[in-house]
Amino acid sequence: MPLINPHKTSSKINIDRIYYIPILDKNEEIQKQIMELIPEIRKYYSFNGIKAVGEPSKIKRPWLSIIKHLIKQKYNMISLDYHFTEEGNHIRTQKYCFELIMDKPPL
Repeated sequence: MPLINPHKTSSKINIDRIYYIPILDKNEEIQKQIMELIPEIRKYYSFNGIKAVGEPSKIKRPWLSIIKHLIKQKYNMISLDYHFTEEGNHIRTQKYCFELIMDKPPL
């Protein structure tokens, strides 16, 4: 589930969306939808470099690996350490922020 971040983290970075791993881990519907794309990904991409497409059973979160690989040309992915408390338990995890890479202006 994306959370909109209205704040700029610096003058150069405007983070549009933040995704928290525990939320994505619990959302089996999103994971299923991403994994169902594997046959299409195999048609249009060389998946030698995408282990999650070639051997998804060997990856802890193959759906996350697929996302990372497919968006890396359009977005910078920033991984940040994230701590929170859930039902009295301290949880340490990652949050991923996606920053759109702006096209370089023509010379």
